[in-house]
Formats: sequence, C-alpha cells, structure tokens
Amino acid sequence: MKTTLMFRFIVLHLIILSVLRLVFYFSFKMDESFDATVILKSFSLGARFDLRLTLVFLFPFLLVGWGTRSPFDSPLMMRRWTIFYTVVGFFWMSFYVFDFGFYSYLKSRLNSTIFNTLDAPEIALKMVWESYPVILVVFGFITAGVIYGFLLQRFVFRRFKNNFLMMPNFSLAGVFTLVFLGGLYGTFSQYPLRWSEAFFSPRQFASHLALNPVLYFVETYKFSRQKPYEIEDVRKHYEVMAKYLGVKNPQRDKLNFDREVKASSPSFKPNVVLIIMESMA
Repeated sequence: MKTTLMFRFIVLHLIILSVLRLVFYFSFKMDESFDATVILKSFSLGARFDLRLTLVFLFPFLLVGWGTRSPFDSPLMMRRWTIFYTVVGFFWMSFYVFDFGFYSYLKSRLNSTIFNTLDAPEIALKMVWESYPVILVVFGFITAGVIYGFLLQRFVFRRFKNNFLMMPNFSLAGVFTLVFLGGLYGTFSQYPLRWSEAFFSPRQFASHLALNPVLYFVETYKFSRQKPYEIEDVRKHYEVMAKYLGVKNPQRDKLNFDREVKASSPSFKPNVVLIIMESMA
C-alpha cells in the first residue's frame, strides 16, 4: 500500500506542477509565436524537472515512513503526514509566487540574484507593495495551500478499496524503484539532467518555460556562493597584469587598472548617449 501511496503522490504533484507550467505559459507568452515542437520540448523537459522535484519531496516519507507502520493503519499517522506535506507545500508554492512576480518584473525565472534586495529591504518591500496586489496574492496563496492539503488528504493519504495499479506488491516496488532512480537521473544519456539543458532554444521564453523555479533557484544559489576571484591572487600578479594592460599609474595597494585612451578628433561631433540600467532586465 505504501508503494501505491507514493505513486499517487507522484501523479498528484506532476499534475499540479504541469498546471502551474501552463499558467506560466499563458501568463507570459505575450504575442510571440512558437513552433509547436519547441513548446512541446519545453514542456517535456519541464516534466522531467518536475518529476525530479516531486521525488525530492518524497524523500521524507521514503526514509521515515518506509520503516514505520503504514499510515493506512493509523489515522493519526495519516493526519501527521498530511500536515507535514501541507507545510512543505506552502514552502514550495511560495517559490512559485515569487517566481511569477520575479519573471513579470525581470523576465527571468527566480534565481539567487533576489538576495541582492537584502541590501535595501525597505526599498524592495515598498516596490513590491506598490507594484503587486499583495493582499490578493496572499489570499490566493493561503487558498492554494488549503486546497493542496485537501488534495493530499483526499487522493494520497487515505485508504482506497482497490489498488488502482492492479499489480502485485513486489512488481509495484520494482516499477517504483525504476521510476525513482530514473526520475532523479532525468535522462537516458551519459550525464544526468542539468538545468542548463533547458536553454536549448535561442527563444528565451521557451527555455524559461522548461525550468523548474525551485530547482533553478537552488542551482543558481550554489553557483552564486562560489567566489568570483581571489583578491590576494590578484595582488600577487598585479605587476604583471598592470604591465600587460599598459596601466600608466600602477598602484598595487588600490589595485588600480585605470587606463586612459584618448580618441582621435573625428571629422564630425558624435552624439552618443550611454544608458546603464540598474536592473538585470
């Protein structure tokens, strides 16, 4: 029965995440026309990312619940698992809320650059309050969480009279093992599914459509924690770099790399305006 429960868990979450991907598609596709094969590939890749995320959600039940009594044998345990995954649901759904707002503003899926707003949280919060229907979003978020908890209780953590897969337990366990390992790996190629595979098209929206915001955020967060350079190594090799770049006033302590290039006088006076936007968009 536990294997059947986990299959129902997977099916429910794949449906929910696919619906959210459809909502994203119809919300942001604008008037662009896309080849059907490109969109189908985006949804296909997205389904594989969604399956991986669903299997990650399933880890707590797989690790803890597998060695305990079945939740079908204890109504209390069934309620506990329902409450636990409802709380988890509020957590991952919050990523989608921020992701939709992030994309509507910057035309990029949610990533670790959102932490840059922590430098000026008052300004960021004021911008959010003035730009989005915050009260309506919060109400919708709470409503979605309640519906999610109801779906878990109604279709996952409850006893069904018949095994809808109509298979022996040992066969179910074997199929689940294949689905679990294959879903985490995500591909039939030599290397596991990577977030970079979503960027298969020169059309940015098609690539963004394929991403899963939770997994993409985690990957970009891990990347952002890597140091872009080592300041002491720069100081160590400063003289060599300054000489190579032709720095006229080398200052090792200040790491001065300023270079002044005088333009030749043109036959006409150029009218050039350089605009630097403060945001990624």
